[in-house]
Amino acid sequence: MIERTFVMIKPDHADFVYEICNELGKLGQLVVLSKIDSVPLEVIQDHYIHHKGKSYFDYMTNSFVGRAVYVAVIQPGFPGNGY
Repeated sequence: MIERTFVMIKPDHADFVYEICNELGKLGQLVVLSKIDSVPLEVIQDHYIHHKGKSYFDYMTNSFVGRAVYVAVIQPGFPGNGY
């Protein structure tokens, strides 16, 4: 069985997707599926639930609203280009 890993690049780092995937490729990770999409606020709030009640929770979770994230699934491959 092949081990696969979910990767999400937050909106503030979306400009670096190519460089990040390139680095993953150099480490022998292959991007097998990727998509640029938005994430519903409820999903982000659930993901960061351990921060709920902190002063920055609303700011942090609302910073995703209406902004694209890069999501991918990676798996071990051959060292080289991540694509």
